[in-house]
Amino acid sequence: MIANHMLHDRTKSNRKPIEVAINNNVNWCRKIADLHGVASEATPVCWLAKEEMPLYFPNLVTVSHYCDVKAIVKDTPKEQKSFFIKDSHSNLNLARHGFSSLFSAHWYILSTRPHRNIELADKETETDCYWVTTRSDLALWGRYWSEETDIKSVYPDEILELDSVRFYLAKNRHSLTGATINIDESSVGIYNLFGDYTLFDIMISRILHDIPELPIVGYGCDEEVANLSRLGFEPLSKLQVWSKK
Repeated sequence: MIANHMLHDRTKSNRKPIEVAINNNVNWCRKIADLHGVASEATPVCWLAKEEMPLYFPNLVTVSHYCDVKAIVKDTPKEQKSFFIKDSHSNLNLARHGFSSLFSAHWYILSTRPHRNIELADKETETDCYWVTTRSDLALWGRYWSEETDIKSVYPDEILELDSVRFYLAKNRHSLTGATINIDESSVGIYNLFGDYTLFDIMISRILHDIPELPIVGYGCDEEVANLSRLGFEPLSKLQVWSKK
């Protein structure tokens, strides 16, 4: 596995950690838009999907600190039933423009390796940790992730054909956890993290084992950040998600 200092060096050699995290998220949203046939465009200021996105995905992700709120709001299609904005730097006041705050979260990045070896973790807990590669396993992953959501409406089977997207499950007789990862040129983005936090170290170890050369970034609530911090993840700046319906 990659050494701790190499994780830092790789991140610093490209861009700031927060820029790495935001860039991965923009790439992730773009891939999902492409899978659903939603046209999108990226500028130095933001990424914008021109039609409705699937459940859980924003229509607009800000990239720059210096976004013109009026211009952002102007890009909101009047005919859409809903529109979601991910304010990546949590510095926009969109309430005055008819938006409601859905939630806030923290970007994060891995700064040290997990303290346990993956082989040791599997032996101790009898936990099976694997990368989902079949449609039937993806459907199973989807049921674990959300019983209320039809996974194909968000992640169609065609997503398994993308080399840069993977779904992971870690489970034993008592509990399970899962996540989606998005790989780009400078990071591994972790999304949809769910399940028993005590298995996070096994899954993160497996991801590092499979893709050792890149840092891991993502975003989550205070509880998620706290659970990941024991594995060496560090919180970055805040983000805010807004909606207009």
